[in-house]
Amino acid sequence: MKRELLTVRTGLQSAFTLMEVLMAVFVFAVVMSLVFGSWKATLDNTAQTQKGLGKYFEAKTSLNRMSQDLASVHAARPPDYKPPASALSEPDPFRIQTSGIMLGDPGFPTLRFVSRAHADLAGTGLTGLAEIVYYVTRERGADEGYVLRRKDSLAWDLFEPVPVMDPVLCQGIEKISFVFFDHEGRTHDTWDSESPMFGYATPRAVGIILEISSDSGADQPLMFETRVDLPIYRDPVS
Repeated sequence: MKRELLTVRTGLQSAFTLMEVLMAVFVFAVVMSLVFGSWKATLDNTAQTQKGLGKYFEAKTSLNRMSQDLASVHAARPPDYKPPASALSEPDPFRIQTSGIMLGDPGFPTLRFVSRAHADLAGTGLTGLAEIVYYVTRERGADEGYVLRRKDSLAWDLFEPVPVMDPVLCQGIEKISFVFFDHEGRTHDTWDSESPMFGYATPRAVGIILEISSDSGADQPLMFETRVDLPIYRDPVS
C-alpha cells in the first residue's frame, strides 16, 4: 500500500499544470520572434550592403570609363589649328567644350570632346576618332532620379540628330561637375577651346566629381573624384 501511494505521488510531481504549459508556449513564442526578427534584420542589412556595393562599383566603373576616354583625347595644334576667323566660322571638330550643347538636363553640365577610346558596342569592329559627349537626363520611367549618359559617335556630324537613347553610364546622379586645369595650373568650372577667353587653348588636365545617391538612408550622397592629365593639349594661341 505504501509502495502504491509513493508511485502515485511521484506521478503527480512529474506532471505539468496548464499554466506551466501556457507559460512555456509563451516563452517559446517570444524567443522565436526574437530569432526571426534578428534573422530578418540581418537579411535586410545584407541586401542593403549588396545594393550599396553595387552603387559603389557602378560609380567607380563610370569614372574609369571617363578617365579612359579623356586619357585618349585628341586635339588639333598649330599649324593644323587656326582660331576661328569670326563667330560664323565652323568650330574646330576636335574642340573641348562644356555645356552649350543641347543635350541632357539644363541643371547639369555637359562635356564634349574627341577621343580614340571608341567603345564598339555594336560589334562593327570599327575604330578611330569618336565624338564623346557626357550628359545627364532624367531617368526613364521614374518620377525622380537622374542618369549619366555617354554619347559615342565615330562618324559624327556637327548637325547630327541626337539619338533617342545613349547608353547609361551611371544611375542615381545627384551631382556631376568638371574642373579644368589650364597651362598655369589655374582651375576653371567650364571650358571652351573655341573661345578667346581661354586663348583658344585646351586644358592640361580635367577633374571629375561625381555624387550619387547612397540608397542606404544616409543624408549624404556618395562622392567620387578623379583627375586625368591629358596626353595631348594646345597651349594658348597668340
